[in-house]
Amino acid sequence: MQFPEDARTHLYYRLTPDGDVRKLEFNGRTVQDALEAEGFEIRFDKRDAELRPMLRRVRSPDVILDRLELVLNSASLASITLHPDVPITYGYRIFQHGYQSWSLSARRIHREPNVFARLQWKKNMDENPETPHQGRLPISFLHMLPAPGRFYSEGLVGLEALAEAPAETLTKTEPVRFLYSISGPGHQFMRFRVHLDPRNGRLTEFAIVWDFNGRLFPNHARESLTRVRWSAHNLPGQEKSARKARRQSFALQLDMHMKSVARNFKRHGDVKRDGIIGWCSWYYYYTNISEEIILKNLATLAKSDLKIDVFQIDDGYQKHLGDWLETNAKFPGGMHMLAERIRDAKMQPGIWLAPFIVQTDSDLYKNNPEMILRQNGSDKPVRALFNPNWNGWSYALDVTHPRYQQWLQETIHTIVHDWGYPYLKLDFLFTAAFRGAYSRYQNRTGAQRLQETLQLIRKAAGKKTFLLGCGCPLWPGVGVFDAMRIGMDVNHIWRSDFTKWVLRDRNYPTARNALINTITRSFMHNRFWTNDPDCLMVRSTRTKLNIKHTYILASVMALSGGMLLLSDDLTELDADRFDLFKKAVALNRKCAAHTPVPLGLLEHEFPRGLYNPAGYIGVWNPAPAPDRIRLELPPGFEKYDLRGATDYWTGQAIPWRVDDEGFSISLAPFESMVAVLDR
Repeated sequence: MQFPEDARTHLYYRLTPDGDVRKLEFNGRTVQDALEAEGFEIRFDKRDAELRPMLRRVRSPDVILDRLELVLNSASLASITLHPDVPITYGYRIFQHGYQSWSLSARRIHREPNVFARLQWKKNMDENPETPHQGRLPISFLHMLPAPGRFYSEGLVGLEALAEAPAETLTKTEPVRFLYSISGPGHQFMRFRVHLDPRNGRLTEFAIVWDFNGRLFPNHARESLTRVRWSAHNLPGQEKSARKARRQSFALQLDMHMKSVARNFKRHGDVKRDGIIGWCSWYYYYTNISEEIILKNLATLAKSDLKIDVFQIDDGYQKHLGDWLETNAKFPGGMHMLAERIRDAKMQPGIWLAPFIVQTDSDLYKNNPEMILRQNGSDKPVRALFNPNWNGWSYALDVTHPRYQQWLQETIHTIVHDWGYPYLKLDFLFTAAFRGAYSRYQNRTGAQRLQETLQLIRKAAGKKTFLLGCGCPLWPGVGVFDAMRIGMDVNHIWRSDFTKWVLRDRNYPTARNALINTITRSFMHNRFWTNDPDCLMVRSTRTKLNIKHTYILASVMALSGGMLLLSDDLTELDADRFDLFKKAVALNRKCAAHTPVPLGLLEHEFPRGLYNPAGYIGVWNPAPAPDRIRLELPPGFEKYDLRGATDYWTGQAIPWRVDDEGFSISLAPFESMVAVLDR
């Protein structure tokens, strides 16, 4: 048994946008034959470790495409293997990657379910809307207990195995590993379906799914599908020195794999070698900002001796969601005046907007009904999300409509070139990939619609404008954005187990969740864009984070090398807390030019360490109980390289024990350290 050679091909399509789904199974060898059935032809061209699929429609009628699946499973065997040299008795754990900016990316084991939020709109806000939803209301017994071991992973998946052993015991030897991912830019979102036996972690199904999002596929159409790349490590019979094998962690192999993928993309902008340091209004004031509040914080920051790159005005300045060029009564001087004041303080003016969604009380919604995206077969608008900060629902805009595209370009041009904001944070971008009755370009997939609309924004903003994406399905944003949010909203709470249980929402905004993605998506930094881990908060009031939480936040965010924006009321911030931020800034500026590597990536959902090649190792205990942390040595390190290390925050010696395999250290609840390596 081998993937993809022994996989079967399934195509799902409709005759009308809201018609019943039909399933077509092709017969034949996947990578040897051009497979044809019911007017479709599919060909898989395998070159080395890359798969290049091509789909054609060779007869009428025109159809609506849902998805294509390449599936490996067995009706006669209890488990399967992806490689003929790897026994089917291996147990696995996986690295599951999320769909968009704030979709969780972390280790998963066979006993866990792949749960989504119970609320359909929340699931569509956080995850791929094409992925089957197990958690929708009304709650039933089956929905309360989704099957464990059944996972979807977006654009990338990793499997780590050990012969005849449960997945969570895979820590003592170097196990077999498989990595599958997109190979470069593509017209479809790609996801992987992995089924593990919940008793022992054995692989029972593996599939690649290409999403077409209901695109029109007329007669004689042909479509190149997003290419797949894979790599296998530590296969039986592979010769490798024991020392080299010991140093090749899963995180390092993931880093090397995605480094090769990044070469097929063209990123926008240069690496920000000195980092991006700034201030943001959101996590203290939320929508309750005013011109007075902005100017007070600006004046306080201007008096400090800290060099600040960007000053970002977040949500709350606009008249309504959608009426971006009209300010509310709290901003009598207008946004152009504020941009001038920010520049006078020697900072770059930044501003937030969400150009793909709209509120019903906005002039845009009332005066332009043709710009509102409608449901297929209905005049009802497509809901985007529910947000209490906006007093209810917002709705998706039809990004293909000519009047919308004209409005979008005029809005972006005005904010950048007339108001004077050369830094834009663009939020809630996932709706461009939603299904709906689009006025034009019905032959586009969701990925294509999103990418083309983002390119319109880039054209209107200009090449030199700094664009930060947020709430964005990731891969279409490569080449457009200078920076990308890669985790959940940070929030002023560490975790919320009760809310997570009630809503079954793994993407609920908490500081803990935000830091998980900051670590697990390290491989993206400086390759696809500058990573944005969201804002740092160091205040001691109006927060449920204690000082230990704050140090973990500061340590992870600084070591990540990504953007570092403070989000506190600077007029009330204690001097010692601002000094903590300044020290985090100094560390971040040293780390910004490097791509960090997680330590213990598959040992816990929240990895316990992060290595930055600038010469720092962060280690933390994110749990409420003491723990002895054990991690592998960073790539290229020997045990003597860790001797004499001191903690960046305190200057004290790091009390770890080091051997040939790695290091260990005992940490109190929520304790963290950043080792400065004298190497």
